[in-house]
Amino acid sequence: MVKVKNHIKLIFIIWACIVNLLVYNTTNAIPLNNESKSEIDSLLNILPASSDKDRFDIFIRLSNKYLSYSMDSSRRYADLALRNARSSAKHDLLAQAYKIIGNINFYQGNYNMVIAFYDSSILMYEKIGDSSGLSKVWNNLGIIYQNIGSFKESIDYHMRSLECKTDLKDSLGVANSLNNIGSVYYDLQDLVKAKEYFEEALQIIEKTNNSESIQSLLNNLGIISQELGNYEESLEYFSKSLKIGEQNNNQIGIADTYHNIGKSYLLFEKYNKSLDYYFKSLEIYDKLGIKNSQTLNNIGQLYIELDYYKQALKYLHRALRIAKDNNQFKELRDICKNLAIAYERLESFDKAYVYYVDYNYYDDSIKSQVYLSTLEKINNQYKIEKNQEHLETINLESQLKLEKQESGIRRRNFVIYSFLVGIVSVLIIAIVLLRLFRQKARANVLLK
Repeated sequence: MVKVKNHIKLIFIIWACIVNLLVYNTTNAIPLNNESKSEIDSLLNILPASSDKDRFDIFIRLSNKYLSYSMDSSRRYADLALRNARSSAKHDLLAQAYKIIGNINFYQGNYNMVIAFYDSSILMYEKIGDSSGLSKVWNNLGIIYQNIGSFKESIDYHMRSLECKTDLKDSLGVANSLNNIGSVYYDLQDLVKAKEYFEEALQIIEKTNNSESIQSLLNNLGIISQELGNYEESLEYFSKSLKIGEQNNNQIGIADTYHNIGKSYLLFEKYNKSLDYYFKSLEIYDKLGIKNSQTLNNIGQLYIELDYYKQALKYLHRALRIAKDNNQFKELRDICKNLAIAYERLESFDKAYVYYVDYNYYDDSIKSQVYLSTLEKINNQYKIEKNQEHLETINLESQLKLEKQESGIRRRNFVIYSFLVGIVSVLIIAIVLLRLFRQKARANVLLK
């Protein structure tokens, strides 16, 4: 029995070394810094001798560690974690594994796959009654539905997550939910409400000193400044965000900030500088295995502005494939508009017409979402006003009823008092008459 165990351990060590070699030699991966490499080496060294539960935790930690360097490597370890969880048949482990695989698919832009894994994770968390786990998956589903243009569902999931995190007194989680709700209102072009949520989240998050979340919020406030035309202010926010990302080697955060800086320079009409930042962003996304249709679309738009229409088409068609694969209606609208413009400039009017039709279809779909959201807001306001009117009516009816009761009491009291006064008056008259009678009787006696 001991020999069998030793053979198994030896096989496991060899297998771990092979996985390690595969991970380190992943193509298009961002090189690991010394600290991350040291931590990964340490985890791999203790992996062969670890128990099943510890092994699962190590796989999850390795997957999370690689998330900022290589999506392929991160997915390998997440799959190993899932296999380990299935063999243990423990709901809490399965829930974690499904969630992290869902996260990886999200970063890779595979939104259709994400929902399936998140649904499996929710099922497991519900079985064990894990409110914290559920709040995180609801939060992530909110992001997914936002990206595919289902804003009502997105806000519903975020509100469920926010309520749960508030009950758990999870300050960091509350701030992240507020940030995500603000992001949905940004997509709905309710910039004032979006900014309110972002600023409220930033006030909370600064107390927790969570640098990654602070970086995300600074990016979002910078985007709001962009929309309001305050490009200098937006660059100040992005500069602060980039500094935090570089200090923490947060590659995804750095790529997102490069993208946002590129957009600011695009709006500034500094096209060459904008392209530099977009390509920096795209390089990191490609190395991480992230499919970002927005960056590709914006590069295509820049090439249109620079009159390089064929070059623009190259990036726009890449963006279109990603957006179609993941039902990204907002991105599809913008991409189709740029494709229509590029083909029109190239005098390919038949293709331009096709993409203009597609643009109008996606634009109408998004506007209907915004319209429904506005209609729901108006309807809710109407309900509030009707409830207020109903309460006022109830209060008026209650007041009238009370006044009627008081009037009845006053009438009853008046009758009682009148009756008593009458009796007293009769008694007084009777006494007076009696005295007169007695006096008269006395007088009659004297006369006799």
